[in-house]
Amino acid sequence: MKTMKIWSAPGLGDSLWGITKIPDMRRKLNPDKVNIIVQNTDFNRSDDFLLHFNFIDSVSYDDF
Repeated sequence: MKTMKIWSAPGLGDSLWGITKIPDMRRKLNPDKVNIIVQNTDFNRSDDFLLHFNFIDSVSYDDF
């Protein structure tokens, strides 16, 4: 199974700007799943927003 991982800044505006490119990347690269990895902060709430988009399969947080 091929998973495309995309790292994102924690802000909702940064996430929104970044995900505008995902539908085209999915068409070109044809991954089975797309996982967005958001920078870990004290206010982890991006997953609630990002999971509303049908081209994103999962969201996780990581320190980077």
